[in-house]
Amino acid sequence: AAVSKSTQGFAMSNDDYLVGEVATIDLDVITLAGVAVDPGGLTLRLKPPKSATITHIYGDGIDIVRDRTGRFDADIQLTVTGIWAWRWDLAAPNAGAIEGTPIVQPSRFLP
Repeated sequence: AAVSKSTQGFAMSNDDYLVGEVATIDLDVITLAGVAVDPGGLTLRLKPPKSATITHIYGDGIDIVRDRTGRFDADIQLTVTGIWAWRWDLAAPNAGAIEGTPIVQPSRFLP
């Protein structure tokens, strides 16, 4: 089945973030007919600037939350400045991937 994926908030924002903020990465998984569906598995990979990749797997801990069928999110503490990268990997059925690169700016008040 063909799947359409959309992200909101962190993923699609053109705004910069400030170090210390908590950003939410939302994922909506829907068929091309507009029906919300769950993937067979879900992984979120985060790559903070100059750091190793952090992997979160849905069902393994509480990092990824399923809000309802086809709707997932994760709250990410933005601890360092620079260009971050994130990627959702969806396993069959309803496989796919989507990724983004938000920018985290330094604070004028924090060191």
